[in-house]
Amino acid sequence: MNYQDRSFLMNLYPLQSTGAEIGVWEGVFAKELMYSNPPKKMYLIDPFLYIEEYSQSAYGNKNMSQKIMNEKFQMLKKKFKNEIKHGIVEVLRKKSDEALNDIEDASLDWVYIDGNHSYDYALNDLKSFYKKVKQGGLITGDDYGTIGWWNKGVTKAVDTFLTLKEYKTELFMIKNKQYIIKKT
Repeated sequence: MNYQDRSFLMNLYPLQSTGAEIGVWEGVFAKELMYSNPPKKMYLIDPFLYIEEYSQSAYGNKNMSQKIMNEKFQMLKKKFKNEIKHGIVEVLRKKSDEALNDIEDASLDWVYIDGNHSYDYALNDLKSFYKKVKQGGLITGDDYGTIGWWNKGVTKAVDTFLTLKEYKTELFMIKNKQYIIKKT
């Protein structure tokens, strides 16, 4: 992903916001956000877990291992050392559904979902983090319209989520494979 493809998101997130990124990897997007539109608080959620069954993914391919994932986690903590020290960034080394208890309901201005792209996981992230986002907040994410190893899982999950009546949302925008849903 070229950072420029999602740079427009920086202008959509409120100034001095509270947000979360699911699927942090090396923290590139989070660091750019930190410099472009510094949040008041940002949760970085990623289990940094090697999963061999996802051999076509970045975190399960033959060039990856749990040792390398552990190194990525340590590098991320080093990259955000000052922000962590000052309480601006909180790194949650957990699966997204395990991190839910660490974030208060209706406390996020935005969430950026870029974790496991398979349909069930992507839909679960949308449903679970809906309650964490404030009314009027944004549920955003990556790879809408992309087929990938996940076989359009993100696209299918977003499309399904938008039809579920119990979640009050509206599609705000799709741009550069990024989806932006507003919680109404």
